[in-house]
Amino acid sequence: MYLVVDAGNSSVKVGLFKGNRLVLRITSSYESIPSAGKHLSLLGYDRGLIISVAYELNDYLLRFFPRSHLLIPSRLSLPTRYSLSTLGPDRLAASYPFIVKKTSAIVAVCGTAVTVNVIKDGVFLGGPIFPSFDKLRSAYLSLSMMGRKLHPDSLGAIEDGIRYAILGGVREVMRDMERRYGIRRKYLTGGCAHALKVGGRIVPDLVLLGGRMLLDRIV
Repeated sequence: MYLVVDAGNSSVKVGLFKGNRLVLRITSSYESIPSAGKHLSLLGYDRGLIISVAYELNDYLLRFFPRSHLLIPSRLSLPTRYSLSTLGPDRLAASYPFIVKKTSAIVAVCGTAVTVNVIKDGVFLGGPIFPSFDKLRSAYLSLSMMGRKLHPDSLGAIEDGIRYAILGGVREVMRDMERRYGIRRKYLTGGCAHALKVGGRIVPDLVLLGGRMLLDRIV
């Protein structure tokens, strides 16, 4: 049995694999990690991989998921035109199935932020990162309102505008990448995947599946 942990900024998704087959999926808050880790240890697993963008919590995750390794992109040798030292582990995991198969795809990863990732003939080319809704909202309000209180109608209108800006931007980028690189295969994963409405296939566990493939390479 193999363990893959997808640790985002606000929650953790854990997958337990029997061979290459995902047999158990758990979504947990960080507060519930101790009990989730104990439960998975009782089920038993040989080794694990932690794909974490919550870097300050890595030691916490390693404590409760023993026999696991952190995914550190800069330690891998991969075909890429993007700096591995700055590449997010979740972006790499979601893209890895296409890298290892030397195929082409556009992959949108919807976490706290939204990233669009281009893989061309197995080479990772990178792509734009869209800041999170909460960060854009906070930045706009702190810069424009200077502490003034907004009417709820105005606040709602601003929030709608930010939400549409992110979703519209992701859609336009994916269409542009499709035209520029001649890539028709699009994949989406994460919480806002259904809202993007850009076509393509939604694969909810793409990060976990890519992590399982990476585990064979790393350990």
